[in-house]
Amino acid sequence: MPVCFAARVAQASEEGEEQYRGKPGFDAEGRIIQSGTAAAYKAELAREAKRAIAEAEKVERLATLNAARAELRSKRSQEDRFWEDFLSPQQIKASLETESAEVDRAEALQAKVAQAKAERLAKQAAGGGAP
Repeated sequence: MPVCFAARVAQASEEGEEQYRGKPGFDAEGRIIQSGTAAAYKAELAREAKRAIAEAEKVERLATLNAARAELRSKRSQEDRFWEDFLSPQQIKASLETESAEVDRAEALQAKVAQAKAERLAKQAAGGGAP
């Protein structure tokens, strides 16, 4: 990563970057004008990376959740067709409520995992430690 960062800083320093134009430590073309600004630039890149990671994790969680819901719907429809002949409507309703509660617990667990990941990333960012 240091080589990649150094290349990015060199590119920003030489060519400038639109997103940094006029910001403190950068000139009108987005080039670094202060040597001490490299730390600020690195911090900005870290913030951008965290935002991108958070967005990717959010998309991944939603995709996983949607896939689980689709699978559950498919499973329910298959089971419903099979069990309708054997179970009363009250028994079917109780079964669906149980499965719904299981999905709710899975979603809650997934939210806890996401929170733990976010806290870990925040600690790493604060401490500057590697993942």
